[in-house]
Order: sequence, then structure tokens, then C-alpha cells
Amino acid sequence: MDVCDILLTEAGGPVGCRVFRSLSRLGLRVAVCDSTDSGRRALPPAPVRRRTCPPACERNYVRELRKIVAETGVRALLPVFYPDLIARNRAAFPGLLIPLDDAEKLALLDDKVRCSAWADSLGVLQPQRYRLPEEDLPGVPSVEQAHFPLVFKRASGHGGDSVYFPKSMAPLLHLAGNSAPGSYLITEEIAGEDVSVDALRWGDRFYAGAYRVLLPKAKGVSVLRESMVAPALVSVVRKMLDSIDFQGVCGMDFRLGADGRFYFLECNPRFSGGLASQVASGFDVPALLWKAACGEVLPADIAFKAGRRTLSLGGAWDYVKRRHKQGKLSAGDITALLFSFPRLVDEW
Repeated sequence: MDVCDILLTEAGGPVGCRVFRSLSRLGLRVAVCDSTDSGRRALPPAPVRRRTCPPACERNYVRELRKIVAETGVRALLPVFYPDLIARNRAAFPGLLIPLDDAEKLALLDDKVRCSAWADSLGVLQPQRYRLPEEDLPGVPSVEQAHFPLVFKRASGHGGDSVYFPKSMAPLLHLAGNSAPGSYLITEEIAGEDVSVDALRWGDRFYAGAYRVLLPKAKGVSVLRESMVAPALVSVVRKMLDSIDFQGVCGMDFRLGADGRFYFLECNPRFSGGLASQVASGFDVPALLWKAACGEVLPADIAFKAGRRTLSLGGAWDYVKRRHKQGKLSAGDITALLFSFPRLVDEW
């Protein structure tokens, strides 16, 4: 039997690769599993690699994870994606170290509709919300008073696959008609720059790092990023996580508008797509999380380095192909990608 220290679930993509590398540098033997073949070649050879059924088949998925745990003798379980699934089924893995908060907190942070209401209760600035004419939402103006394009956002989804930008009433009504009541948000679109903050809160320790997304300029997974100092945003993130005593890793997305203000967009209570930027800037989130969960003494602060650019090679290749196919690949895109190479962190 191959004996490992920790099992990473849904670890087949670039984020899983980064978590794998961070934990392996600590001398840990890391087993990995994933429900798809996508991106699996990105991972260095692991002692144990398994393919599982899709997480949507929750009962079967948990049963397969239990088999892998028994085979590998791991003492810890850490999901790269779908942490809520593991949190809900924590009792199925007795004796394992699982550095996750409870399922209800994860569900609150991951649900874009509930999370927006929670942020609003804390006075966090957000884009203006709108309602359909027939909806009864006190204090929320009708879309008849809005200027298109708007943002239509479903309560759940990953990598921008739940966010749409209807340019007129017809596509907006179509999206709403194919969604359950109360399962979406309609907001104004804030032109500007995407900025994200990743945070780790554990006990009395709080660490955070911010980065701006340089490409793509529209929706989608970040391809080119640059770390930055953003104390005001870090304060907002800490206020939000403190309010529910959240323990663990969480990423939050904001939009820097033309008015110079930051608008909260959403939470992602897991390792974010910008993890490489954090690690390159001195904020090794997976390593700190592991040390915290094991009860090790943590540093009072981290030496976060701003101005570090990271490029996802696989993401950049997909981005160039997509833009070329659309006939929208510009000299600015190429320049931005080439300019990143002197400070490139290889990430496929």
C-alpha cells in the first residue's frame, strides 16, 4: 500500500498543481485525485493518482474517496474545489484532518445571491441591483430604469460560467425564464479593472494578498495577473470573514470602477485561480493552511511582494486561440503577454 500524508481532491488543474507543489515542498507525500482528465498532466508525478466519478454523484464520489483514503493511509483530506461537498460529508472520514469550516458557512460564501445580501448587511459597496418588473423586491429598482448591458449572475457556478451580460431586455428575460425565482442577481455592469483578494483566516491569524487581473479584460478565468498592495480591500475582506468567524481559505473578487471605488462582486471559499500570484508574492496559502491546521506556530505577518506578474501558460494559449478565432486578438494583448515573461511564474 502506498502511504501518503494528504489527499488533494479535484486537483487536476493548474490550481491543484500549485497546491501540490506547495505541500510537497514541506516534505509531505501528496496523493491526488480528480473527476476529469482535464489538466491532469500539469501535476508532477504523485505517489497516488486516481480518477473519481463526478462530484455531482455525491454518494458515489464520497464512497470512492473513502476507498482512496483506505488505500493510501492519508491522515488529511484537502479539496482544491468543492470544499462544501467534503464539509457536508466530514463524518464519512473519521480521524482525518480536514482544514475546512462548516458546510453552512461555505454555502453562504459560495452562493452569490445569499452572499450579496450578507455583504449588503455589512455595508459593503456593491453594484446597483435591479429586479424584473413583476418581482416584489422592496427598495430594488426595476430593470426598466436600468441602462444595458446588465450583469445576470446565477447563485452558483465556477470560472464565470454563471455570469452573463445581456445587452437588451429579451436575452435578460430569457435568462431569468430559465432560472428558478430567487436564484439569480441582476446588477449594473461596472466598467473597470478586476481585483481579487485571497485570504487565510485561522484562529487569531489573518493573512491576505491582492492582485489585479490584466487579462482577460472581460469575464473568464484570469490569465495574466499582477500582485498589488490594497489595504482598504484587505480591511473589507477581514471585516466580512470576521463577522462569521470564518476559518480557512477564501478569495473575494472586486471591480475597481472609473470612480475610484471598489465594488464587491463575489466570494470563492476555496483556493482561487490566482493562487500562483499569491505564492509568487510570498503568500504561500496552502503551506500556511497546512501549518495552521497542524497547530504549528505561525508568523505574525508575511512579507507580501507587490508587482509580481504571473502568467498561466495554458490559459494564455487558450486565450490567444479564442481571441484569434473571434478576430479580436490585438497588439495590446500580445504586448501584455510578452511583457510578463521577465517575471513569469510557469503555470500550465
